[in-house]
Amino acid sequence: MSQNKIYNLKKFGYLELDNINLKILSTIKKKINYAFDEAILLSKKNDLSKKEFNHFIEKVERGSLDIDCTVDSENLSLELVKKLEIIDLAKIYWKCDKIKYSRSYSKFRYVDPLNFSQTKYSPLHYDGAFLKNNRSINICIPFTGYGGEYPGLQIFPLTKNFFMKKIILRTPRFSFLNLFLKSYKPVIKKGNYICFNQNVYHKRTIDNSNKTRINLEFRIFPDYINDKTLDLKII
Repeated sequence: MSQNKIYNLKKFGYLELDNINLKILSTIKKKINYAFDEAILLSKKNDLSKKEFNHFIEKVERGSLDIDCTVDSENLSLELVKKLEIIDLAKIYWKCDKIKYSRSYSKFRYVDPLNFSQTKYSPLHYDGAFLKNNRSINICIPFTGYGGEYPGLQIFPLTKNFFMKKIILRTPRFSFLNLFLKSYKPVIKKGNYICFNQNVYHKRTIDNSNKTRINLEFRIFPDYINDKTLDLKII
């Protein structure tokens, strides 16, 4: 079974997995719900007095808070992630002994389908465009849901088809892509998660969602990556 998952990760760059510790997840959710509630109130007043919330206040369209935005939020996230199946899979995938995570690129995310700036924020992109190396996996863990009633992602799995690659690299017309390229809009329930590497194209989707999505985006790397801008630490 693990070999099949490794194969799919290599071929498509994307996996859906389901071994979340719900007790830890619920503990983090309570903390982060409170943090976003406070950040939203401060943003309405343009109050920058609490620097741990300023990332959200100054760029509400991103809807993100740093992984250490509350007491123990980072430690709890580590406790949750280090037990995930993707950690062991990533060690095989990258042929490494240990996994690092980026404190700079691991965030809590808040997406309100009624907030126009947030719904329009994420154009089609791949994370490798802003990461210097080609070894990373973004783990997206929903505290609510992901897709369906909640904002989600449209994901374009990796392809070796030269023509398809050219289409996705060159055309700015997203509707045109949908005519030619296979994509997925996963609906992920609480307790499951999705992960994809830095070369997978994706974009935020709203569709008919009517509930706010809150999730953790936790970015991991192999232990042989050394990049000070990523603020890497061993899991």
